[in-house]
Amino acid sequence: LENFSRRKVAQLVLAQGQGYLLSSSLPRLPSGKTYQLWGVVDDQAISLGLLGRDPRQAMFTLADGSNTERLGVTIEDAGGSVVPTAPMVASGDV
Repeated sequence: LENFSRRKVAQLVLAQGQGYLLSSSLPRLPSGKTYQLWGVVDDQAISLGLLGRDPRQAMFTLADGSNTERLGVTIEDAGGSVVPTAPMVASGDV
């Protein structure tokens, strides 16, 4: 994934519906905040899970037959959100 300065901030790998965050240079967030990973299908964001305050490695699942076009990360309140409440801080095509 890249931030809006086109700087690579995270490396993800997808294989047979499983996704892995292998590394990240996203800065550590303050207490009460978390990074949330989203899959974007037809301009709608679907939560793929929480990455925590200081993501370095994580696993997530894409639904079988998923038409996910992009992945994105937002900063949300701890516990996450059903829909993004803030702009994507990083994104990339699948």
